[in-house]
Amino acid sequence: MTPRWVVYDEPAGGGGGGGPWDPSQLASLLSWYDADAETVADGTLITSLVDRAGSHDMSGSATLKTGVLNGKSVYRYNGTSDGHSIGANNILDAASGFWLFSTFSTDTPSAIQALYAYRDPNGQYPRPYFELRNAKLRIIAQRAPNDFAVLSNSTVTSGVPVVGGMFCDGTDQKLRRDGATVGSTAFAGGTLNAGQSLGTAIGYDVRSNILYFDGDIAEIVIGSANIQAADAEKIEGYLAHKWGLAGNLPVSHPYKNAAP
Repeated sequence: MTPRWVVYDEPAGGGGGGGPWDPSQLASLLSWYDADAETVADGTLITSLVDRAGSHDMSGSATLKTGVLNGKSVYRYNGTSDGHSIGANNILDAASGFWLFSTFSTDTPSAIQALYAYRDPNGQYPRPYFELRNAKLRIIAQRAPNDFAVLSNSTVTSGVPVVGGMFCDGTDQKLRRDGATVGSTAFAGGTLNAGQSLGTAIGYDVRSNILYFDGDIAEIVIGSANIQAADAEKIEGYLAHKWGLAGNLPVSHPYKNAAP
């Protein structure tokens, strides 16, 4: 019998494995929290934030709200007591670089609110730290003692979801908003400090139990290495298309019209 060969085109979105691209295809992915992966009912209290990428589950509280953003679920934080954390554990401890991207919206943008925070027991600047302050995105990114950057830019509006994030390409630390760089500063190098930690948290400042986040976090992905803009844009394209925010991406973004 003459063999027959059937050739299939790779599905739109690629991914190399016959399916759409997602953050699991980045070797530097450390933690991945995704409300859309939850299977519980609307209004369920989420006491364990499951790490879809590894072993960094967080305990605490938030309420799952279904069908909120692009028909998908979100974690809703109340701004006064909700939050998730890992005590005495810095997810990025001793990492040589880092990146973080998240889809979120807030109801009180003028308040100071922490989306992601790490604190050491000596009260030094967190490394890294991602927050809202005075209605703007803000990051504090420290990689060695006395080597930190503060970037603040891009107005956030009440109830309007954004894709925000930060990454270091080995030369510069960048603050990103909806697929565009809104802040950048040079870095001297070094690694994140190893050693004791008071913990890592999503939704509040873990050291002082303050700066509680008021709003919805749909998804947050965290990585442990410097990455180049091409990978950052893949993460943004993935998040923007998944959560119905592709319209916010600039025309020049490589994933404006299609997910990676």
